[in-house]
Amino acid sequence: MALDFRPVLKESIKNSGVPRGWSVSEHRGKVKLRVRAGAGGAAASWTKTLPIAWEVGCIGPVTDTLASLYQATQSDPPKSLAEAWSELHPEDADEEPALGVPSTISGINWQAIAAAHYRDRQQNGKQVSDKTMVLERTYCDQAVKLLASPKSPATPYKLIDATITTGGWSDKPRARQQCVGAVTRMLTYAVAHEGLSGEWIIPQHQKLMLAGNGKAKDEREVAILSDIQILELLDAAPTETWRNVLLVMAVYGLRPEELMHLTPKVNPTTGKLQLWCSYRKAAGGRTTKTETKPRWLQAIPLQGPDGEDYPAGDLAAQIDAGLMPFPPLKERGAAVAQYLGRLKLWKEMAKAFEEQGKWLRPYSFRNTYSTRGHLRGIPGASMALAMGHSDKTHSAHYVTATEETTAELFDRILGAADATDL
Repeated sequence: MALDFRPVLKESIKNSGVPRGWSVSEHRGKVKLRVRAGAGGAAASWTKTLPIAWEVGCIGPVTDTLASLYQATQSDPPKSLAEAWSELHPEDADEEPALGVPSTISGINWQAIAAAHYRDRQQNGKQVSDKTMVLERTYCDQAVKLLASPKSPATPYKLIDATITTGGWSDKPRARQQCVGAVTRMLTYAVAHEGLSGEWIIPQHQKLMLAGNGKAKDEREVAILSDIQILELLDAAPTETWRNVLLVMAVYGLRPEELMHLTPKVNPTTGKLQLWCSYRKAAGGRTTKTETKPRWLQAIPLQGPDGEDYPAGDLAAQIDAGLMPFPPLKERGAAVAQYLGRLKLWKEMAKAFEEQGKWLRPYSFRNTYSTRGHLRGIPGASMALAMGHSDKTHSAHYVTATEETTAELFDRILGAADATDL
């Protein structure tokens, strides 16, 4: 039976003046040092696999190594653990850190851990779509950015909390949950496969606290853009390619992601060239999952200030002829939100709507399409099919009329009746 020398090692380290929060354990036959954030003045947690074999003869070398490292951090001004180790062990300075293994220069190599996690996520286990992977990397890259900063979060709870805040997802319930899941998966992978301390596994109750219940604190009314406002946004677009994107979204009531799934072809029912959208959106709740069906897109032109339809031409024909190119859209549908978020006029409109308690977002083009269609007299069931969802979903989640469109419709109908009476 092997001698358990851990109690003696622990007592030896304690007696050498090394503070609590400095602990050692066995890792692949070597001694692994873990320093908890705040222990002995350490600004952040730190992990290092020492070049010492895990055996009974390690008690003296480990004690001396930890005592010297601790004393080196207590200089004026204080040194970080990584700086102190580098000074005491300059022979390590030129070493290339193994993938995901704590670096002698900067502590934990978070970038390498993230890269290894992304590879594992895509190649092993359940297949992950490119769209999901792009989304996960958005959250994890934000976390890694924070971890590489001078004042990096020292616990998984603080890390995920800061990631949600700095990423701008605090008031986005679904994004909060996705962020918590993505960063938790990265940390769990790192602990299991890259030698990260088990202290980075977040307790379940803290995870639930950060994720929330998936519901917004206050249901915000979606902002509905007028046709005139959309025309102003088209004029403000700095490039023709982005102008094409906004125009197509407005005229066809598209989800941003659907821009990647458009094909011009002849509709056998009408015999006319139309746009076919092959996108299938996941729908349903936790127990029942369905997908929306591909559909023929129906154009509802914008109305200009003089009541004229805009555009006057056939967009499907122009797209088919290659006359309406889009920008690269490397981030797919998310690229639309990024572009609009940088557009000055969009930010001004968003601020004005916010003061009214309304939320302007890329989907506002879709909601505007809904109100425009109902104003033109298109039945609800037909509008639902044109937008790619059920009649029930359409009436429950999409605005079919506003005060402005209602007033316009009544004036049009009753005004026409009054004119007939005359």
